Amino acid sequence: RRYQLRPGGVMQPYRKLTKHSVGLGKPDLDFDSKLSVLLEVSIVDLPMRRLRELPGDLDKFVIVDGLNEVSGEETTRKIVETLDQYVREAAPNVRVLVTDRMASRAVFEHKWEKATLNPLSTGEVRARVDERFGGGAFEKLNAQERTLLQRPFFLQRALDSSSPELGSAARALQSFFEDTLDIRAEPLDNLAEAAYVAYRDEQSASFDLEQFRQRVGAQIWSRLTEASVIKESSADSAQFDHQLQHDFLASRYVARDGWDAGAFDAITFQTNSYEPLSLILEQLPDTSRGEEFLRCVYDWNWGAAVFCIGESANASKSHHTPEIESAILCVSSEKLFDPIPGSRKHFTEQLSAFPPEIAEKYKSVVSLNELFDLANGVESSRTWFIAWRELFTRYGTPPMREDEIARILDQDPITGWTAANVIKRFTHTQSSLMEEDLRQLRAYFEARCGDGILDSTIRWRVVHALGSFDTPANASLLFHALDTDTYHWTRYGAARSLMEIAASTKEPGLRARIVAGLTDRLAALPPKILSQIARVANHRDAPPTWKDDLRPLLDAARKLEKRDPTRESWTPRLVQTLENICEQTPPQTTPLISR
Repeated sequence: RRYQLRPGGVMQPYRKLTKHSVGLGKPDLDFDSKLSVLLEVSIVDLPMRRLRELPGDLDKFVIVDGLNEVSGEETTRKIVETLDQYVREAAPNVRVLVTDRMASRAVFEHKWEKATLNPLSTGEVRARVDERFGGGAFEKLNAQERTLLQRPFFLQRALDSSSPELGSAARALQSFFEDTLDIRAEPLDNLAEAAYVAYRDEQSASFDLEQFRQRVGAQIWSRLTEASVIKESSADSAQFDHQLQHDFLASRYVARDGWDAGAFDAITFQTNSYEPLSLILEQLPDTSRGEEFLRCVYDWNWGAAVFCIGESANASKSHHTPEIESAILCVSSEKLFDPIPGSRKHFTEQLSAFPPEIAEKYKSVVSLNELFDLANGVESSRTWFIAWRELFTRYGTPPMREDEIARILDQDPITGWTAANVIKRFTHTQSSLMEEDLRQLRAYFEARCGDGILDSTIRWRVVHALGSFDTPANASLLFHALDTDTYHWTRYGAARSLMEIAASTKEPGLRARIVAGLTDRLAALPPKILSQIARVANHRDAPPTWKDDLRPLLDAARKLEKRDPTRESWTPRLVQTLENICEQTPPQTTPLISR
């Protein structure tokens, strides 16, 4: 018999997994109970008892389809680590295949092999299109339409319609609802709002059947179910036939100015899938609105903004301005010089989705000077861009002025984060920030103690910037942020900066203090922060003594793993990372950001 394990599969509601995900992380929950949580949402009834009755020497193949269709990084991490434990227990007679929309996740950095599903070949698409619409029909399409048709969903959409000219993904999906289903204007807007509310409230692709039917009305509900666009997955729940249909409707609702972190979290399942954001960008009326939207996305998640620009750059018609593209890509491209290999790898992977002429332009930079040349090469008379470029290209002499440092407080996320990154450059040089400058930054942190999003973001920017300056006062503030800050991203940034200082400082005493402080806090830190500590421990500029310096941290992680083996959410990865580092001394290299 074939048993398929699928989070939120066809026969069970997605929200069931969301509700049970808390149970996956309970420290007193044994492994069988965790695996049972996943089995409960399988599309085939496979109880834990039946799984245990299967012969141990029987080869088993588990398919987990659509990891991006559950909400939140922690939920996906719990799923993968439960599967990982199952593989270790049942080896060598089990294989697991997980499908995911995201190009990369930190949880897959160890042990898992990655395979990419290629798009349909151009020849295959040409043959299908020409057979349906006549010889030469494929050649008449623009580059974006040809690329879009390499995705099976859109190829089928074209073959089922009267024309292969789909335009863009958003336009093709809109045409489906308007032309095929005859849902237009206000009814389509009502349907879009209902789709968004379902994502927001259920945090899954499955939703309450009766509530959704009441929101859209009996007539629209009948039209959707009769066309099999919505399918009932149980007595009280339903879902769209394809998640892209749900994504489009939710994005249509958010495109009407609902641009905030809450909406972005809802439609992307807390950054599990960026595609709804690119659908929003395609629906905006002009590049000016596209620029405004990308600012909001960048303030929420820089990687999502880069993804949207990449999707827009591949379109036949640009949905954003050249200024916002230059600003976001230039600031993000500085990650190519980051001493953390994981940061460099992540941005390089994102650039691979861009048209070659754009990707190579940024991938090929080997110094800040070359990156500055790219920014200076954009012709613009717009005031904001000229001011941004003047700030971005600051390096060397003269030292940063007080008003330049103060731009870290800017309400505009592009300017504020650019200031934070520029400040990090002014260290260990003749123009290094002085102690009074660092006091200024620490004062900003203390003054912005509110829970508002701008205050919280400014604290995050400050702790990010302080990671380049190895002073005891900075370390004290960073530990204070790690222990007490109410904004999880500030704590995340503080952990990274502490590890950066420990790895790069010339003061052994300060390094020992930071490692000891992190070691003492190890058991209390959440998985996301511990994952960041593991990531930054692999630091390009660490000293020859680094493997010995990290030994207390490794020993503490091993003890916790042995004492509490249920802490699957972080301990094995941290231990493995530290063991890999402690086995050899990181090579000394010259930083790439030389002028």
